[in-house]
Amino acid sequence: MKTRVVQMIPTLGSGGAERLVMDIVRYIDHSEFEVSLVSLYSKEQTAEIYRTFCSDHNIPIYYLNKKPGFDLRMLYKLVALFRKLKPHAVHTHLYAGIYAVIPNLCCCIPVRLHTIHNVAERELPAMHRKIMRWAYHHSGTHPIAISPQVKKTIQEQYALPSKKIPLICNGIDTMLYQREKKIVESLETRYICVARFSPQKNHAMLIEAFASVKSQIANAKLYLVGGGELEDQICAQVNQLGLQESVILTGETSDVKQYLSSCDVFVMASDYEGLPLSMLEAMAMNLPVVSTKAGGVVDIVTHGVEGYLVDIGDVQALAANMITLQDRTLRELLGANARKRAEKYDIRCMVKRYERIYRSQK
Repeated sequence: MKTRVVQMIPTLGSGGAERLVMDIVRYIDHSEFEVSLVSLYSKEQTAEIYRTFCSDHNIPIYYLNKKPGFDLRMLYKLVALFRKLKPHAVHTHLYAGIYAVIPNLCCCIPVRLHTIHNVAERELPAMHRKIMRWAYHHSGTHPIAISPQVKKTIQEQYALPSKKIPLICNGIDTMLYQREKKIVESLETRYICVARFSPQKNHAMLIEAFASVKSQIANAKLYLVGGGELEDQICAQVNQLGLQESVILTGETSDVKQYLSSCDVFVMASDYEGLPLSMLEAMAMNLPVVSTKAGGVVDIVTHGVEGYLVDIGDVQALAANMITLQDRTLRELLGANARKRAEKYDIRCMVKRYERIYRSQK
């Protein structure tokens, strides 16, 4: 009999947590595990690529049609759903975790885990963190850290000992993300950031830094891959700085690899991070990194080895290090190091570690 696992998340959109859920679903051993997906919201908020994949592979998605705010109906719906599915493990993500605490207890779910995708103090609002703190200490829910830095913040935020916090670093398909040698080298220096347009990612700082880069490197280009609530604000800043010809907003895309393969340097100006999958993918494609020292970034990039790290909010340092990497020889050296580093974060190893937890207590 297969081990039944429920993956539960607010929506299946285009963020990093959603990507992780779908990667687990994609790479898990389906001969041993039977996976179901639960989305708190409606079908319309699920990315088409995920709906298609689940449909093609007979993986059910249950939509709970949550209302805005705290929706108590979710508790009743989840109890009914868990009694129907009879899962051995319930794995929650983001604020879906707060809704699973009571249903997990009511249905006596053997394995209860919650992956924390960001530094703990930023993952959830204060009231939600109080609920999860109780869950970690009293309900048998295990928090999963995605990087050593994130694990430290979990220990501090929730007063938990290290042994109570499994560390399972995010992973990517390193076989899929491999850089092909360019037939014709571009005369431009191309920087790329793959991130949703949200306050956390601080695109405003990145664009300000790029304006300084552009004053020194006439042929510089910046590709911003993603979408989000701040897109109009970002467009306005680009126009105000007269960078319309040099900053390219691609919108959301399912083919990030195409953009990574044509660019030279991965850049990120985040105020806080967990362990960014987009950065790992860029590193696997031999791109050196220039980034702020945000959360788990420092776990995957060593300053001067795979790229350069700057203090959070330091626009001048970000620009200066971006300019340094106009040197192609230096880019290739750091890019090769980045590839070696990324190879340590293979998706298959990550999924096997989750599988061990899913099958525990059987």
